[in-house]
Amino acid sequence: NEYSLQLSDMYCRKMDNLTSEAEINALIVTMSIDYCNKVKTIKAQENYSHYTKIAIEYIRNHLYEKVRIDDLTFEVSLNQRSLSIYFKKDTGLSIPDYITQRKLDEAKILLKTTNYSISEISEMLSFSSQSYFGKRYKEYLGSTPQKYRDSLIE
Repeated sequence: NEYSLQLSDMYCRKMDNLTSEAEINALIVTMSIDYCNKVKTIKAQENYSHYTKIAIEYIRNHLYEKVRIDDLTFEVSLNQRSLSIYFKKDTGLSIPDYITQRKLDEAKILLKTTNYSISEISEMLSFSSQSYFGKRYKEYLGSTPQKYRDSLIE
């Protein structure tokens, strides 16, 4: 699917910039862990409702855009209340929380594998502001984006 191609492209671009065997091995480990996590997520979704699966695929394919609930309800042909009930039952999260978490997971990958600035990543993932992005990142992942990126260098 489109998401797999995007992920593959991102890792290929990162690999092209590496110069040492240690850097390449570290990226291979990161890619392997990321791949396993993606497979685990997909396996967990096998029991989700048809509506939730469509919504998740839409979110995944539009991660770099502002995803609106109205767009999701149109995509799955359900009203907002019904979709929200299915989605919460299947994922344990509200739709906005799920969208934010997927965007933050993507931000973590971008922080690890690219040289984009934090403001660029925030903008790419359609957060309303860099400060809001930083606040939500810290709430969800336990550190600021800059502290996370700095920890990769140490």
